[in-house]
Amino acid sequence: MIPVAELSDGVNVSLATVSLLVGAIAIFLAISHARQIGRVQEGLDDAQQHLREAEAQTRSNLEATKELGHETLAALNLHAVLLQDQDLSSAVREMASDFARVAKLGDPLMADRAREGVRLSSNYVNMAAEGQITIGPEALAADEEIPSALLSLAKQDDEFWASSVVSPEFWVRASAYLQQQRECIDAGVRIHRVFIFKDEASLEDDHAQHQLRQQHEAGIKVHYVVGPKHEPLDLVVLERPAEKRVLYAAEFSVSDGRVNRIELWSSMAGHERQVNRLWNALKRSYQDADEYCPREQLKGS
Repeated sequence: MIPVAELSDGVNVSLATVSLLVGAIAIFLAISHARQIGRVQEGLDDAQQHLREAEAQTRSNLEATKELGHETLAALNLHAVLLQDQDLSSAVREMASDFARVAKLGDPLMADRAREGVRLSSNYVNMAAEGQITIGPEALAADEEIPSALLSLAKQDDEFWASSVVSPEFWVRASAYLQQQRECIDAGVRIHRVFIFKDEASLEDDHAQHQLRQQHEAGIKVHYVVGPKHEPLDLVVLERPAEKRVLYAAEFSVSDGRVNRIELWSSMAGHERQVNRLWNALKRSYQDADEYCPREQLKGS
């Protein structure tokens, strides 16, 4: 039997040992915690330093940009002009804003047309500064330029549909456009065109017959209508069957065989209703049409 005094001494030693171990663990945890706090604090300090440096760099960049803008405007003699001409200043701001909107659309045709519009405007201003303005063929040929720009976006297996109400003289000067269509056909684009004639005499016109034959030989699927049941419209549509949608549609208002107004609609920009309206009108023209066949083939059959 162990004496009570020895047992008590043993318990006290054990308790002291446990206390020392607990104390050591507590000290270790405290040191580890302190180190973690120190590392966190160092990270916060670094992050705050980086933030201060970034803010300083941003302020520096903004100041440099403003200064560059002022220097550029001053060098181009625009600063004073913009300050004096509120209409011009407003136009510049609106143009910048509109270009930002065009960029958001992600529409390649609209971006191309916007750039072309700026280029033409710049040419006009340049000519005005010289005191003489000359309006050349490029400014007058939008009736050829718009469908050509639209066709340039066609991919293999796309369908390019068109109706033609214009006079045969249009096709005499549209040789580059016709060549572009040949190249697109070779690249796998299917092109359809329906010619709309008011009467048999217009169909039998030598120039009209030449164009029917020429486009047929170029690989275009040619149709024609004489005395149409529906309103004759000059339309162009770009269809992408792979995506089951029509991308663009354009209407050319024609008077006396000449184009006097053009409207171009993009489904990519949210104008599906207008695009589909023109597409349906074009399909009606094809429903009334006959497929073109060269006369010698008709005689042979």
